[in-house]
Amino acid sequence: DGVGEVAAPLRESDHESSEEEAAVALMTDVTDDPFCPLPLGEFSLDVSTPFGLARFKRVLSEVPSLMDTVLSADDMKRTHGIDGSKLSCGGAALAVLADALS
Repeated sequence: DGVGEVAAPLRESDHESSEEEAAVALMTDVTDDPFCPLPLGEFSLDVSTPFGLARFKRVLSEVPSLMDTVLSADDMKRTHGIDGSKLSCGGAALAVLADALS
């Protein structure tokens, strides 16, 4: 139905804690009208503080591993006849970001 829902809120024991639970926001359909179901502050990091900058760096350090996983999944999908245009959600991600910033 295109409605976003939050599967799990981000929880921290305190503001300076490095321990936190991951949050997941699900979008059931990103092809028709992608939008952001959460306020910008719920899925972005405040890099103006040392704690926020450290969290951002930790997220960035995970990108290579995540991309390896995504690319290996893409290779598997292509072997089964799905072309790259059906695997990309980059346009939807940009639309969600634009919606959140507006």
